[in-house]
Amino acid sequence: MDPVTLEMARVARQIVEQVLAIRADEQVLLVVDAERPSSITQALLSALGAVAEETILLTMKAHSAGSVEPPPMLAAAMQAADGVVF
Repeated sequence: MDPVTLEMARVARQIVEQVLAIRADEQVLLVVDAERPSSITQALLSALGAVAEETILLTMKAHSAGSVEPPPMLAAAMQAADGVVF
């Protein structure tokens, strides 16, 4: 792996374990927009997968408005998850 990818993986793992404190018994929903660089998505997905019992990735269109209500399908997934990462 190149140095940037290694650093992203280290930081993603730190975020998951120390900042978010994801536990091994949790089911986590990772929500990304289609415009997020795939390297960020992969780093977070890998870090979550190494810790959480189950990780689900949901990709949706980017919204131009700041805060919008999630679509019903996303809202249901959020309610079912132990943790949600945007």
